[in-house]
Amino acid sequence: MTFELGDGLLRIYVERRGLIFKKRHELRLLEDARNVKSNRDEGRRYIFMKALVKDIPEDMLKGEEFLKDGEYLGMDVWPCVKLTEVYDKIPRQFKERLTITRYKVKKDGLSVFLRVEK
Repeated sequence: MTFELGDGLLRIYVERRGLIFKKRHELRLLEDARNVKSNRDEGRRYIFMKALVKDIPEDMLKGEEFLKDGEYLGMDVWPCVKLTEVYDKIPRQFKERLTITRYKVKKDGLSVFLRVEK
């Protein structure tokens, strides 16, 4: 799986192997900045993006890192957030109560905005 970022657009390339040939599928996702879902009980925080193609490969949806909700595809970004320096600087008692409020897709990366819930 390969990711390519643009301004407000994320392209995911998935390669499937057939008997002889490789088949490459492109999945284009459009940013919907306020469409986020936090499930603190399971330790997952999803950002949802609108799928611009109708056929989403089923092997992408088998794992727990992707979630389909109608025409939107959610990605669990919490494991990536945990690896950042900003997350390391947050006091331990607040880390469990962090939620994602919105996100922004840029050419140089994905910006995630966090807040602490009571």
